[in-house]
Amino acid sequence: MSGRSLIGIPAVVLAVGVILSGCQSAPVIEVDPSLNAENAGAIFIYRPASDWKAATIDYRVTLDGRYIGSLETGRHIEAYARLGERSITIQGYFLSMADGPSITTTVEAEAGESIFIRFSLYIPSNPIPDIALGRLELQEVPFEVWVRKL
Repeated sequence: MSGRSLIGIPAVVLAVGVILSGCQSAPVIEVDPSLNAENAGAIFIYRPASDWKAATIDYRVTLDGRYIGSLETGRHIEAYARLGERSITIQGYFLSMADGPSITTTVEAEAGESIFIRFSLYIPSNPIPDIALGRLELQEVPFEVWVRKL
């Protein structure tokens, strides 16, 4: 066997290790078991099925800084929130690294009430295929719109 092929094996092993080190799972979902429909507000965040752009980006959702899940196209996340003003943030991640801008909105959680929020990614129709040119949007919507998940 030549010395050249022996040098190539460690290089391949190193490259695979570097690639796999970026493939970490999302953080553990933080749930407060003391919250329920009687003492907290319910928050539903969805990403429309038609919003397939940037499907490879992991959009992680936090409620008051606590990770509550990742938004996939055509799916929703639901969580109970303590009463009062609450902060919802969505940040894109690619290979477990923050990618692009985040977006934050505040909502007022009331006991027994539900809040429905639509998450969208808008990419301009210009010839530059750059996700960074897009913008994230969170919009509170009525129940009737959430049910359709358009």
